[in-house]
Amino acid sequence: MTSITMQPINLFSDEQLADAFNAGYQGYVMPVHVDAAFIRNHIHQHDINVNASCLAMSGETVAGIGLLGLREGRTWVGGIGVDTAFRRQGLGKQIMGHLIDEARVHGAAQVWLEVIETNTPAHNLYLSLGFRDVRQLLVIERAVHVPDRPDLAKPDGFKVTMIGLDEALNAIGSKRAELTPWQRQAESLHRTPDIWGWLVTKDGNHLAWGAAAVSPEAVRWFDIGGTADGMQALVAHFHTRHPYASGRLINLVSDDPAWPIFESAGYNLWLTQHEMVFDI
Repeated sequence: MTSITMQPINLFSDEQLADAFNAGYQGYVMPVHVDAAFIRNHIHQHDINVNASCLAMSGETVAGIGLLGLREGRTWVGGIGVDTAFRRQGLGKQIMGHLIDEARVHGAAQVWLEVIETNTPAHNLYLSLGFRDVRQLLVIERAVHVPDRPDLAKPDGFKVTMIGLDEALNAIGSKRAELTPWQRQAESLHRTPDIWGWLVTKDGNHLAWGAAAVSPEAVRWFDIGGTADGMQALVAHFHTRHPYASGRLINLVSDDPAWPIFESAGYNLWLTQHEMVFDI
């Protein structure tokens, strides 16, 4: 393989980064196409560090990309891809090694990532580098219209209130899962446009919460938790008010008690991912 240098992404424009991302994901297990606006938002929303992240350069040619998020000693791979002309030459392993080295330099104890379960070559690469599987994550979706379901009825006596995101997070406190996937962590939620917090109460008690962007066309979920009947009340609240709205939630842990509730509301499994971690 030709000589490769790793250049920090702050030396490149958002347009160049989008081009590198698209080239790196060409032929991926699902279609990927991003633009400069997506890259800007991705960097901002998920704390992608522009000094630790890199473009792999072969002379003046972009050969690959590696994005690394950093949060107070935690790190996360926010995307890695190799241009088709440079594949099967060990470059993916080289980029991952660079990101791990950057995580170590920044004092991180672990590197986290997700990989689609059907992407066996990438999964095997990460295993060979020392990553281990932690849990299975689900991406779930609801079609634009699901016929009325009797089990979507909102339980009696529950009140659903839209409040500020900070207020919701403060109200639930320690009840929120401690180990939340990176894209659902509070730092990402705070930088998501149009998102609101929601609380479900009964007899003055906080029973469930959610973080979502809701419109008549779509419900974009970012977090949910609480008692089963409280979560059912929240899901039913949205989809009885907006019966033609689609729905989507990324990286729901497979054994989360919310999953059967979403299933009963017409959500289907779109894909599954391995969540993996590397201990530095």
